[in-house]
Amino acid sequence: MKDMVKVSMESVKRKLNADYRKYCFELFGYDFIIDENFKTWLIEVNTNPCLEESSRLLQILLPRLIDDMLKLTVDAVFPRKRRDFWQRPGTDAVHKVSGYSDYENMWEQIGDLSLPQRRGRAKLIFKDAEAPHSANTSHNCG
Repeated sequence: MKDMVKVSMESVKRKLNADYRKYCFELFGYDFIIDENFKTWLIEVNTNPCLEESSRLLQILLPRLIDDMLKLTVDAVFPRKRRDFWQRPGTDAVHKVSGYSDYENMWEQIGDLSLPQRRGRAKLIFKDAEAPHSANTSHNCG
């Protein structure tokens, strides 16, 4: 999957920031499918991915995704003066995800499930996602 992302980004790198704007970023949504032989196929890349929390899994992952994206982009240019500015009272992380520290790149580890300990940590997320939720699942971003 990482190689497919690298190749796709390499193929459009001259168009991503054609005006050479300083301090810009974009979130891309990559859709993959795994066939019966466990081969991964890239289906499409979205420049405007759906961020609707339509399932318990997305309720867990999307806030962390957005928070991590902003830490890598906006916070790098405008660092927080107080570490706890966005933290909820009584927590040491903004968006907790079972098995992952707020200070590590969980996306890198979810993308590489070849090691047994990483598979175990990823299972924690899916276990949490099986819990009942109140999200309205009838919406579709299109």
